[in-house]
Amino acid sequence: MRAQVCRAGGPANSTGRRHPRSCAVLCVWSKYELVEKQARFWEQMTQGSTLTAACDAGRMSHRPEVILVHGLWHQPAHFDRLTAVLRAHGIGVHVPRLHRGSLANDTAAVQSIVAALPVAPVVLGHSYGGSVITGLDRVRHLIYVAAFVPAAGESGALLGGTGALVNDAVRRNADGTTSIATERAREFLYADCTDSLGAWASGLLVPQQPGHGRGVPQRVAWTNVESTYVKCEQDRALSPALQEQMALRCTHVVRLPSSHSPFISQPLRLGAVIMKTCPDLAALTTG
Repeated sequence: MRAQVCRAGGPANSTGRRHPRSCAVLCVWSKYELVEKQARFWEQMTQGSTLTAACDAGRMSHRPEVILVHGLWHQPAHFDRLTAVLRAHGIGVHVPRLHRGSLANDTAAVQSIVAALPVAPVVLGHSYGGSVITGLDRVRHLIYVAAFVPAAGESGALLGGTGALVNDAVRRNADGTTSIATERAREFLYADCTDSLGAWASGLLVPQQPGHGRGVPQRVAWTNVESTYVKCEQDRALSPALQEQMALRCTHVVRLPSSHSPFISQPLRLGAVIMKTCPDLAALTTG
């Protein structure tokens, strides 16, 4: 059984305008189908991936490349579980560290990785990372995971508003930075993680310099690049209702029953979403 695809002709976006393209809504697999797919997926990882074999046989001139872009207060290590899933299939994975002083600097750091790759990559942005990937050039597919999808002149802070759910967990520090209160991190960011994973992820959080969220992308890549929005339906940091609005700007929508960080709690599911974005990756998740 394949995921059902429902098409709606040009739904209205958050500004009230009709989206010029159709929005494909990819319904998530049923509980039992997903368990079966995850089992096959893990078996492929342990026995050797078909993608690696194809690369070795010379059927693909370059391996697929994926860039993972983290959000505020996070760092590359938060993607370790998802990175392991993708690399086990021979996919090149790049996870730059942001926190470079501004959205413009963060975007430039990711763009430098894009420029150095032999093929246009799939790029995934989580939360604030959505603003970063929106400003990129020469990318193959954009994946927004519980992320901001800004239009021209918009910032993540503008889209999130003063009533953003995560604000209740933010602590202001004397040096001007902000932090996520450790005792509240799991509640807001990692609610569907195990105790041990939640503690691990909370321990990796870092202070955030001000101003990044108010940055406005210098270009809007999703207007001419295919995109997928991963809506996290149990998110307690970024309103699922707001995610639904922003998803209307993307080509496809995938809904996951997860909290704000499925790359930690559900790396197999998110890995499958990534590999379905491109034809040479999709073969790994179809039987």
